[in-house]
Amino acid sequence: SEMNKFWKSLVLFYNKRADEAYKFISDCVKEPARDSWTQLSIFLKYVIKGEKDKLHLIMNPDFVRIQQLDPQSSYLISALYSHLDEKEESLKWLEISSGGGFNNYPFMNELDPLLANIRGDERFKKLMKRVKQIWESYEVYCNIGTNISDRSE
Repeated sequence: SEMNKFWKSLVLFYNKRADEAYKFISDCVKEPARDSWTQLSIFLKYVIKGEKDKLHLIMNPDFVRIQQLDPQSSYLISALYSHLDEKEESLKWLEISSGGGFNNYPFMNELDPLLANIRGDERFKKLMKRVKQIWESYEVYCNIGTNISDRSE
């Protein structure tokens, strides 16, 4: 499926195998894109080659609207923009992602290598304060040896 092609490409990219990801997308993803998963794969392809001037071909209003509805997709677009050192776009998409419910503080604040270009930005630091509060407010329902049915209300 087109979704699986995107995730395979992204995993390769995150594992420092960008050339492999690029070749896979070039060989297996048909252009022009007819669905949002294919568009994400082509977006990634442009990011890998640093082709910022081609991103507008993907970022049409329908694609943007669909991606903004999905916090995880918004996050990935933010990370890819950060990788390109497009800080303003990256921060905009990160705020959309967080507002939609993607608030994995450890990953965003320090673990995701793609966000390295925006971590020093004041907007990023301000957003991370809010994300950290949300992250720390999550209650853990299941611990090792604890069953959810053991909880007393």
